[in-house]
Amino acid sequence: MRHESRESYTSIVAVKPPNNDAGATPVSAEAGEPRGVPAWNLQRDAKIRAQIRATLHTRLLRVRQKAETDKQVQFTTLWHHVYEPDRLAETFFRLRKDGAVGVDRVDWQTYAANLEANIRALSARLKRGAYHAKPVRRAYILKMDGTRRPLGITTLEDKLVQRTTAEVLSAIYETDFLDCSYGFRPGRGPHDALDRVTVSLRGEHGSPATFDYLGFTHSCCTTSTGHFCVLRTTRRKKVQAKIQEIALELRHRISDSVPLVGTWLRQVLQGHYQYYGVPYNMDALRAFRDEVVRRWKRVLSRRSQLGYVTWERMNRLVKRWIPKPKLTHPFPNQRLIV
Repeated sequence: MRHESRESYTSIVAVKPPNNDAGATPVSAEAGEPRGVPAWNLQRDAKIRAQIRATLHTRLLRVRQKAETDKQVQFTTLWHHVYEPDRLAETFFRLRKDGAVGVDRVDWQTYAANLEANIRALSARLKRGAYHAKPVRRAYILKMDGTRRPLGITTLEDKLVQRTTAEVLSAIYETDFLDCSYGFRPGRGPHDALDRVTVSLRGEHGSPATFDYLGFTHSCCTTSTGHFCVLRTTRRKKVQAKIQEIALELRHRISDSVPLVGTWLRQVLQGHYQYYGVPYNMDALRAFRDEVVRRWKRVLSRRSQLGYVTWERMNRLVKRWIPKPKLTHPFPNQRLIV
């Protein structure tokens, strides 16, 4: 196992000396976190925020460099990177402002209203080992077969601590991954893996059997000019499952107002385009959109005995609420070159 020696790498960040005065509080009696310019004011100048981010990045970069050059080192003094107030504050600004709330019902805006005090209190609890994660709130998502899928929603502070800890640990363990690894890695996503597969197939110029991967059906063919091409189209089972899910939700929303349902459908389609909007998949996106429109028209026509919706009216609703398909990803070789 790597990092097995007992070496302590304390030279990453300079820290102020412990304050062991008799009257010191439990927080101030411990070795303190590195001092820095507070970045917690929501109106803080962007240049100052950028300087602080650069400083934080440099500190973790030293950890990463040590992990790369010494495969036997064991890091024993990393915790101050997690409870460092500046790092907690920067992680906070990267959290979703509209994220679901946990059991304490504290959202991003509420926490930000007293951000400096909240960050300092959280840092102090982490520093002295007094931080305890709160229970996870249980929520449910309706599945297309009528059953419910359980979800666990953590509190905002728990998300903050988890992401900060993951960032610090990633500085060490990112060095263990191969370049061909994409799962749950910073700055990488499923489309990076899809592009790598596509470019590899082009390089091989072979003719593998059609296969499914990460929601897409991959097939090899040649263009009208005779060039080798890899087609990626939305997997049929994924489309059918999503259509059934939307149809079920539309039936549940049959009494809702048109603007309310239209806003929801717009979000659903935009999310679909965001993932499946790859080159050569526009026909599948258009077919998906058309089927969603037909399902919505069917539900609207069933709202009352005299509620039949003509296509003339439906086209007006489509123009208002249903976005057109668009490409959201470049060609694979363009992304990999960048």
